[in-house]
Amino acid sequence: MDAVLPYLPALVLTLLFEVPLALVWLRVRTDVRWPDGLAVAAGVSLVTHPVFWYGYWFVFALHLGHSHTALVVGEALVVVAEAVGYRLALRVPWRDAVGVSVATNLVSATVGSLVYDAWFFTA
Repeated sequence: MDAVLPYLPALVLTLLFEVPLALVWLRVRTDVRWPDGLAVAAGVSLVTHPVFWYGYWFVFALHLGHSHTALVVGEALVVVAEAVGYRLALRVPWRDAVGVSVATNLVSATVGSLVYDAWFFTA
């Protein structure tokens, strides 16, 4: 088994969980039209996911050791970057930009951790 969960399934899982949640959040809490919300939700994930993925695995995990601290720091940086993306692209209030970013990343990080554990600890 590979030492790292393959990238493409991880990206697909991220998009499957983050984009619909972002769309619901943006529709309920703001006046963002769903095509705009869809484009931005997918866009911010498509930008931040590979940066975090390769940054985490190749910088933190391989050079500094896999740690929960590194994971939390990386996720926090993603939340900030995605919140800025939502704010600038959709002009939503900061409260909603940060809220949708925290909510979507909390869900996808949790799902990702569960899948990672199942992938490595059931083999």
